[in-house]
Amino acid sequence: MALHDFQDASKVLENAKTVVKPAGILVNLDWKKEPMEVGPPVRIRFSAETALSLIEGAGSTVGTVKDSGPYHYVVIAKP
Repeated sequence: MALHDFQDASKVLENAKTVVKPAGILVNLDWKKEPMEVGPPVRIRFSAETALSLIEGAGSTVGTVKDSGPYHYVVIAKP
């Protein structure tokens, strides 16, 4: 729930790919990019589409993108 907090999220995802086992999975659970009374400011959140683009750009293959409750979404990928 912190991908949006990194100065260079692309670099973090590239590094994550090197430590996730070939049969492992990468999971990004994050805040939806919409106004709500909880969570970080909307201006710094990544939309699911942005997270998906960053994850694929780092060389991982996205398998699932879905809502995870009223405040979050989850992206599941293979390295």
